[in-house]
Amino acid sequence: MARYVSATHRGTLARDFLCGKCHTSGTTTVDAVGTAKKRVWISRDAAADRAHDDAAESLQRDGDRIVRLIRCPKCHERGESLLVSLWHLFIELVVALGAGAVVGGLVLAAVHSLLLSAALGVVVAGALLFVGDERRRRKEAAAAKIDLTPRITTPTPKAPVRPSTAVDANPFRAPPAPPPIAVVATTQASAVPIAKNDDVAAPKLLS
Repeated sequence: MARYVSATHRGTLARDFLCGKCHTSGTTTVDAVGTAKKRVWISRDAAADRAHDDAAESLQRDGDRIVRLIRCPKCHERGESLLVSLWHLFIELVVALGAGAVVGGLVLAAVHSLLLSAALGVVVAGALLFVGDERRRRKEAAAAKIDLTPRITTPTPKAPVRPSTAVDANPFRAPPAPPPIAVVATTQASAVPIAKNDDVAAPKLLS
C-alpha cells in the first residue's frame, strides 16, 4: 500500500493591494494556508522535505489568491474575474459531490436504504463546501483591512495667457500701418590736414 506524507503551513502574510480598475493602492495582511502531499518512495524524510517545500509555495499562492478576492474600498471591484471565481467554485463543488456520492454509495451498500444514503451524501457534500478552502478564502478576503497609500498630486502648470488682438471683419478696413523704420545716424570721420614738409627742396631750373 502506498504511503504519503502531508504537510500544512499556516501564516499571516503581508501583501500589496492594487485595484486594476481605479488603481487604488495600499497594503494588507491575510491569513493563508498551504497544504501538500507527497508519496514516500524510498525515504520518508525526503518525502517530508518535498511536502514542506510544496506547502510553503502553496501558502504564498493562497495569500495571493485571497488578495485577488478582496473588494476595492473605493470601486468595490475584485481583482479576480468572475470566470476564474466560478471555475474554483466548480472544482470545489465537484470534489464535495464526489465525496458525498462515495459516502452515499457505501451507506447504500451497507443498509440498503436509498433515502438514508442520499441524505448522508448531501450532508457530507454540504459539510465539505462549508469548510472548504474557497469559503475560507472569501471569508478572509471580506475581513481584510487595507491601509491605503496616500496619493501625491502634482499641480498642473498653467499655460501662459496670450493677449488676444481684436480682428476687424470690415472688408474696407485700412491696411495695417507698416512697422517704424529705424534710422541709424552715421558719423563721418574728419579730414586730416596734410602737413607742409619743409625738407623737400624747391625745384631748380636747369640753364
